[in-house]
Amino acid sequence: MEAISYQGLFHLSAGALAFVTMIAGLREWGLRRSLAAGISEDRSNLEWHGVDSLTVVDIIEETHDIKTFRLIRSEGRSFPTFQEGQFLTFQIPHGEGAVQRSYSISSSSLNNKVLSVSIKKISEGIGSSWFHGLSIGDTVKAYNPNGLFILGEEKYNSKTPQVLVAGGIGITPFISMIQGVLDIGSTTPLYLFYGCRTEDDMAFDLELKSLAKRYKNFHYTPVLSDAQGAWTGEKGFIGIHLIEKQIGDLNSAKYYFCGPPVMTDSLTEALLDKGVGSEQIHSEKFASPVSLDESTIESVQATVEVDGNVYSYNGKETLLEFFETQGLSINYACRVGVCGACKCKVESGEVDAFSDAGLTADEKKNHYVLTCVSRPKGPLKIKLNN
Repeated sequence: MEAISYQGLFHLSAGALAFVTMIAGLREWGLRRSLAAGISEDRSNLEWHGVDSLTVVDIIEETHDIKTFRLIRSEGRSFPTFQEGQFLTFQIPHGEGAVQRSYSISSSSLNNKVLSVSIKKISEGIGSSWFHGLSIGDTVKAYNPNGLFILGEEKYNSKTPQVLVAGGIGITPFISMIQGVLDIGSTTPLYLFYGCRTEDDMAFDLELKSLAKRYKNFHYTPVLSDAQGAWTGEKGFIGIHLIEKQIGDLNSAKYYFCGPPVMTDSLTEALLDKGVGSEQIHSEKFASPVSLDESTIESVQATVEVDGNVYSYNGKETLLEFFETQGLSINYACRVGVCGACKCKVESGEVDAFSDAGLTADEKKNHYVLTCVSRPKGPLKIKLNN
């Protein structure tokens, strides 16, 4: 009787083990299918072609004239991977059509569900005025992230100090850069110099002070040109002497400038005079298209040769606008001289360029121009297909 019981128990146990193994196998197979489906779905969610609609889910007042707009994609889709320091280009309704304006991303790339842009309202600014009139729940149209103003590999535990100098609303790409470095636990030394007119103009100041207290590799120096009241910090304008006081050897660092041309150009010239290599300096100039008075631009008649074909130019159009009227295909994103997507090489002749911020130092040396902000001064020979 005992032998029969043990034998039955043995077969029962073996059967149970087989059943459990089968269930485990089925669960594993199911999990693998679910994971594969999830990966496929995520990859599909990340796709972004052309213009996409984004929804405003929150609006944060940073200062009296700067607001942060937190945006999500429709149907729970994720944002594609971007690099801190890049921007979004938006289609802004204007008249019967639309204009395009680019604004730097001010959030970390680690959060791919919500993306932020921080925008300063500019008097008579088409894009900024429209944005500041939005409410939560409104939608905006934008192209996917773009731009060359990035830290790149330097964000990953580099020993080279990264010097970030912001003027006014030029702080926005640096907020993204700083968060990107600190969020991954990188030890790369960051030195932020932030120039504003008064304390009321300082966006993200409390956040930056908090980060400087928490992270040993992040150093924050605000500078006010019109300091009032009990301000005890740095006063005046940001110069290389202040930077040198913080980091020591100027040649040991890499530099990132973002702000008005008067700041970025003067700092660049001063560093070059001190022997700092041009490859160590990166800048993004903030110059609003509204500052360009069309009435001051002279009409030009010229021949423009493009990849061996000759066209007649007559007017004030930018080269990008002219190419479009001629049916020529050319890449573009921001249309305001920042992203660099529309660059082309000038083989002979000269252009009147509103900005060269979207070009690298090597591209400038090799006679590349940004077609979206350039007009011919006379006969031009251009190479698009390079």
